[in-house]
Amino acid sequence: MTLALRLGKTLKALIHDLDASELRMWMAYDKISPIGDGRGDIQTAMITSAVMNAAGAKV
Repeated sequence: MTLALRLGKTLKALIHDLDASELRMWMAYDKISPIGDGRGDIQTAMITSAVMNAAGAKV
């Protein structure tokens, strides 16, 4: 479902347009660079920590 959301397609449209070869490619890409939002949460936490440390807070 995440891939459909990222591509702006419904699941039906994605299933219709995506063949097995392309799905395998997306799955391999997702292992290297995850498609979901978890990565953004980690980046936000790192930025927040850096800002707080620069302001003198002990994080």
